Order: sequence, then structure tokens, then C-alpha cells
Amino acid sequence: MKRTNGLLKRVLKIVIVSMAAITILTIVVISVLFHRMQSIHIDAEDAKQRLVSERTEESTIKLAEEGLMKTVVWASDKVDDEFWILEHDYLVLGEQVKDVLGNPDHYKPLPVEEPKLENQGKYSLQLLYPEGFDKNNTDMKMTMGRLANLAPMMEEIVRGNEGYTFDCYISIPGGATLAMDNMSAGKYEDGIIRPYDCRTRPWYKGAIESGKIYFSAPTHSYFYDLEEIVFGVPVYLDGELVAVLEGATETGVLKRKLSERNIGESGFSIIVNKRGELLYSPRKDGELAMKEEPYDVRKSAGGEVSDLVGNALEQNTGFCEITLDGERYYAAYAPLESFGGAQIMFISAEELEAPSRQLIADMESISDDLSDSFLNLAISTALIMLVMLTGLALTSQIIVVSRLRRAMEPLNYMAEKVRGLAGGDSVFEMEDVFRTGDEVELLAGTFKDYSERNRAYLHEIVDMTSERERTMAEMTAAAQIQMAMLPQKTGPIYDIDEFEIYGEMIPAKEIGGDLYDYFLIDDDHLAIVIGDVSGKGIPASLFMALVKNTVQSQLMYDSTDVGKVMERVNRILIRESVRSMFVTLWVGVLHLNNGDLRFVNAGHCFAAICKKGGTFTIKNDEHGPIAGVFDKAEYKQNNLKHQPGDILYLYTDGVTETHNETGEMFGTRGLLDALNENTTASLEELDKRVRSRVREFANDSEAFDDLTTVCIRYKPKEAEQ
Repeated sequence: MKRTNGLLKRVLKIVIVSMAAITILTIVVISVLFHRMQSIHIDAEDAKQRLVSERTEESTIKLAEEGLMKTVVWASDKVDDEFWILEHDYLVLGEQVKDVLGNPDHYKPLPVEEPKLENQGKYSLQLLYPEGFDKNNTDMKMTMGRLANLAPMMEEIVRGNEGYTFDCYISIPGGATLAMDNMSAGKYEDGIIRPYDCRTRPWYKGAIESGKIYFSAPTHSYFYDLEEIVFGVPVYLDGELVAVLEGATETGVLKRKLSERNIGESGFSIIVNKRGELLYSPRKDGELAMKEEPYDVRKSAGGEVSDLVGNALEQNTGFCEITLDGERYYAAYAPLESFGGAQIMFISAEELEAPSRQLIADMESISDDLSDSFLNLAISTALIMLVMLTGLALTSQIIVVSRLRRAMEPLNYMAEKVRGLAGGDSVFEMEDVFRTGDEVELLAGTFKDYSERNRAYLHEIVDMTSERERTMAEMTAAAQIQMAMLPQKTGPIYDIDEFEIYGEMIPAKEIGGDLYDYFLIDDDHLAIVIGDVSGKGIPASLFMALVKNTVQSQLMYDSTDVGKVMERVNRILIRESVRSMFVTLWVGVLHLNNGDLRFVNAGHCFAAICKKGGTFTIKNDEHGPIAGVFDKAEYKQNNLKHQPGDILYLYTDGVTETHNETGEMFGTRGLLDALNENTTASLEELDKRVRSRVREFANDSEAFDDLTTVCIRYKPKEAEQ
């Protein structure tokens, strides 16, 4: 300051007259520089804010799409897996109902009573009638008494699927119903049992009209004070409706399961069926509100919501931004094959974009503060320069430029760090250059907090992905172990040429529940086994191994009477099974010298037989009960004479019960047509042709059940010679 004052004195002494001109020139220069610096500062701030806003918005939308899509696909897969197991159990129960009604002499009628209050809280079988029904009808009593043999199986379905069904009904066209649950008191009203007419219920009508499993819209329970989704499964015997099976899922279960898989506080999920009707929605009003009567959302909701539901029902996955009830949402959807519909997951755009908007608002506030500070500093400097002479004006200008540069350096560096954050670097570190003690440090702290939340969110997604990959790796290893337990597909066994054999099992999921086996009991007898275990996944594969080893050990012990072998196997499975699982089995022993085949059928598909030079037909042998259910079940041995060149074809219900897009089954007719295209082909060509026809019939859609087959051609040496 002294040096400046000395210079000023010398200048004043030398050119007093020029002071006015220099002062005016200094004011003009300062004004021009001030205006220019202010314009540059404003333009730089605007450009910086636009860049941060654009990059932040892009990153937010991209993260929202990736996170929602991964979550909704994972959540819909979980729902499908859980309801697929339930559906499979009811289809197996339907097969057993057909066996009971198709073979009434095999089942002794058991007593069944109406609901009793003392059974509340205990699983019990209860008989329900419509109003005015003749309860003394002898035929009805006999029918329901025979169906009562299925009580253990019905109870296991309810217990094994706890949370997804709380009851299991078998209703016959006459109006009577067998109910299995632990809520007997709910059937009473004012101390009197309420009449129940199944034929008036939506699930009964829907199942008959569709001819397959039918999920009703949410409705209030007839017996209990709760909301439920009820599904019906029709059962046909020789083309005639003989029963409709029922199961009910409380909507609260769906709400709990879906809420556990939502994202954010505003996130929620809905489920729509193939008719566009809401099966579940947590919203009480608005475009996606649940109503007492089912309605097509595509017709009642707004254009964006209607288009969203329509796209989701096309069985595609997708992501979009929509306006719902006047509020912006991000939505992702994935198909639900179990319901024949889709799951749609929503999260509020306001919640998702809130951190970005707050960041931009903080930046704007800080920028305004910096601009105000800069303006005040420039004005103060200009006023001082008016008092000072040219030297003081020059010094002040240098000071202003220096301070401006120092103020802008951390902001410019911060802008580079923000661009790096938007480009993929998810960490913003607080460095010493930002510790200025003013708005710059506040802005840097805001960036740091945002980046840490962003990193935590990304780590959460990575952890979820890693867990899913680990689970898939374990499932793959289990599948490889399971396939290694099965015999080779084809080829001679122990260099014996009296027969050709070919077998293969292709699971529908990673791990299947089917099995097949063939092995020599001794030099003259070949054992052949095929079966279908209830359920899927690792429990089913472990039970499959138990079944395979049990059958093999009992055949090696004594194969004189295959029916007795099956009775021993049945008792062992009931004793060893910890989850009350069951299996359908076909077990046979072929005498290699004379072609005699002794076999037993425990609830399995009928075999297909082709005599040499003829065509394949279905061998309607005598069925026995499913193995692993009834501890005192009896099995009768069947006998069949094989001639040289005869072919035996065994299969599981994954072949005949494959559905196409219209719901039609491949059936035994489709199987026989495929087999009879060329009965002289090799066994491998014969089997591959059947599998090819099944895939063509299903239009290459994803399989719902395992495909397992075994085929044998008998060719003794004497016949070849």
C-alpha cells in the first residue's frame, strides 16, 4: 500500500492534469472488464448447471431402468416358481381323482362327516352340501367316501404349500364338496352349518368354461372374513367332467410377498391376468384400484396405463415412464406364466429423481450465492478504484483477477469430477482443494453424499446379482449330479444283445423330478424303471435318488413278484420320506429268453406297445395307487408276452400333457401319431421324433414338465438266426 501511495504521489506530481483522464480511462476499463467477467461467469455457471443436470438425469433414468428390470424379472420368477409347484400338485391330485372314479372297486369308501366345531385349528376332511341337497343319496355317499381316500394327499398339498393355499376342495357336478382345511368353525353361522353350492362359485364356472386351471379375480371369501384369489382345476374322465379341484390364496399373502420385493418407499407391484383383470393391487382408488367386481384395466384406465398393461400381457419384458393418477412413475414389467398374466412394478419418479433434483437445487443455490458474492466484490473494488489513481486501479484489477481465478479453480475441478461421476466413476472424494469453508465446500459435500448413496445402491444390485448367480451355479451342479445318476442313453448292457434300449430325461427346470433306470438283475432278467416325483428342484432330485436306489435294491433282493416288490418300495418310501413326497412308477422285469414281461403300474402313464410289423397302441394295464402315499396299498402284477421285434415305449406325463398356445394337450393321440410315422426306425430316431413332435406342438414354448422316455426292442438271438 505504501508503494502504491508513493507511486500515486509521483504520478500526481508529474501529471496532475492527466489524472482525470487516467481515472476516467480506469473507470471505463474496469467497467468493461467487470461486464465481461460477469458475462463469462454467468455463461460458465449456466453451462455447468446444464451439464450436471443432463448427466444426472441420464444416470438416474439408466439406473432406474436397470434396477427395476432386474428386480421385476427376479420377483416374477419367484412368484412363478412358487405357484408352479402348487399347480403341479393339483394336477397330480386330479390324476388321482380320475383313478379313484375310474376304478371305484379299488378304493374302499371311508366315512366323511360334516364340519365339526371341535376340529377348529386341526386339519380335517369335511363334507359340504348345497341347500336342499339329499344327504342320504347312496351314490353320492359312495363317491365321496371313495374320494376320502385322498385326504392324506389333500392335507399334504395344503401343508406343503402353506402361505399359497389354505384349503383344498374336491367338488363333483352333483354339488357335494370334500373340503380339507383347519377352519371348521368358519363353516358355521349362528350355530348352523352354512350350505355351500360349489356350482355357483366363479372358480367352478371359470374352470369349466376354460377347460383348464382358472384363477378368479380377488373376492371376499364365502366362509371367512378375508379377501382371496381362488383357482379351479377341472378333472375330466373319458371326456366327461367328473370333478373340479379348488385352492385359495389369501390376497394378504401376495401383498406381503410382493411388498418384500419392491424398491423404495413409493414402490409397489400389481398382478394382472390374461384378461387384463387385476388379481392384486395395493391401491385403494385411482386407475389401478381394486374393486368388488373384476374389470379390464385396459378399458377403464387412462391411455398410458392401458397401453402399459397391454404391452405387459404380450409376455414381453419392458420399461417405460407413465403418468398414473396425475403423478409420474417409472414402470417395469415381466410375464407371470403361472397366472397367464404379468407382474408390473412401479416407483415414483419424484422419489427416484429426488436426490438429483436436490443436487441441482443445491448447485443453483450455491451458484447464486457465488454470483452475488462476485458482484458485491466487483462493485466494492470499482468504488475503491474511483478514489484511487491509475496505479491503484491496476493493482485492484490484478487482485480481482487473482481472486476470481482462485475462486473458479475448485469449481472447475469439481465440474471435471462430476463429469467423471456421470461417465461411470461412482465415487466422489472430498479433497483438500474443496475445503474452502464456504459454498464450494458445501457443494462438494453434497456431491460426496450423493455418490456414496449411489455406490451403496449399485453394491446392493451387485450383491443381488451375485446371489442369483451363486444359486444358479449350485442348481447347475445339482443337475449334473442328477444326470450322472441315470444310466447311459443307449447301447448294450454287459454285452448282452437280446434287446435294444434307449432312454433320456430332459428336465423342464434346472433340476427335474423324473427318473428312469434299466439294469440286469441276473443273466436272464432285465429290470426297467420309469417314474415322476412330485415337485421340482433339489428336494425332488434327492427323493428321485432315494426312489431309484430303493427300487433297484428291492428288485435285486427278490423280483419274483413285481407287485410285492412295489409294496415293499411303497412302505420304504413312506418311512424314509421327510416331506411326504410321492411318485408315480412303472416297474417291469423282462425275461430275456422267452420275452415274458412282468410289470406293475403305480399311478403312472400307460405304456405304448408295438407288435412286430404292426403299429403302436396303448396298453391299458391295471393301475395301482401312487407310491409314497398309502402305507397299506396293494399292487397287482401285470403280464405281457413279448415276441421278437416287439417294441415297448414308456414315458412320463410331460409328453402327453404338453400344452400349445390354445391350451390343447398333446395327448396320447399325438404320441401314437408320432410313434407310428415309422415303426421300423432305430429306437433313438423313434424317440427323437416323438420329442420333435412335442416341441412343434408347443411351438417351442418353455416346457412346464420334465420329458422322460424309455423304449425297448426285444430281439432274442434265436429270432435273429
